[in-house]
Amino acid sequence: MHQASRLSKAPPSLASELTFSGTAQRGVPVVSLNVAMAAQPGGGKAAVRCGCRGACTRNCSCKKNGADTDALLLTEDLKADTILQHHGFAGDLRSAAAAAAAARGEALARRASPVLAYVTPWHGRGYDLAKAHRCKLDYVVPVWYQLRSAGGMLQLTGGHDVDAGWVAAVRQPCGDGSQAHAARVLPRVMSEVAGRDVVEALRQPQAVTGMLAREAERHGFDGWVLEGWSHWAAMGVTQHPELRQAALGLLRQVAAALAPGGRRLVLAVAPLVPAPGRPPQLAARDVEELLPLVDALSGKPA
Repeated sequence: MHQASRLSKAPPSLASELTFSGTAQRGVPVVSLNVAMAAQPGGGKAAVRCGCRGACTRNCSCKKNGADTDALLLTEDLKADTILQHHGFAGDLRSAAAAAAAARGEALARRASPVLAYVTPWHGRGYDLAKAHRCKLDYVVPVWYQLRSAGGMLQLTGGHDVDAGWVAAVRQPCGDGSQAHAARVLPRVMSEVAGRDVVEALRQPQAVTGMLAREAERHGFDGWVLEGWSHWAAMGVTQHPELRQAALGLLRQVAAALAPGGRRLVLAVAPLVPAPGRPPQLAARDVEELLPLVDALSGKPA
């Protein structure tokens, strides 16, 4: 089942200024729970948190009970083989870290900044990891929805992937009283509107806004993660003064429609620092204009 809304035609003169040939790059987010990496204050180090099963490796010294704090490895020279070596240890991370904190007479602290995790339908273990680690997550983002156009109709597809039981499990609260924490579930919706329909969709934000608001209400979602800015940038939309304002206006209206129900809008964007040898897809100007319109920006793979 999907929602649809008919689009009216935009002026040909406006549509002709955009680039419609080819396909915009699609950076599909992946589950990122297996290895946790974070910048360390002042040191610029990367932290690779690993658990141990049986024998210990040269990069991860552990005790049999998993409580050795050496299991939290710091390295200034993170290599691909280290990530590959430890990618399967996510199941031990919480228990090992909790045991280490308990040995020091401390509670296991949560990160100060929000933590968001993408979960893809084709990665079954990701669904299990999201449930197991829900207490450490602020936003869980199942990659379920697409915004598409066909025959002049705007369509919101992907609802067949919704798993209400899994959503309920991820939302199970952790802790008691004022310390209780519950993850928010914000499905990702990727803009795949093609050709000149992009112009019509941006000039008729009520169509997009209505479909997203109704779907969120129907399933009780906590909001959306919208992936569209990079797609629009690849087509030249964000460089066109009028259409850039239309894109910003669309985001503003979607956020406003979600806010009364306490729902949030997160925008998936390209990293400010691109991969080596690749041009930046997101400028500082973009960040300055986008942040006031949405609840958060989420960097997707470059």
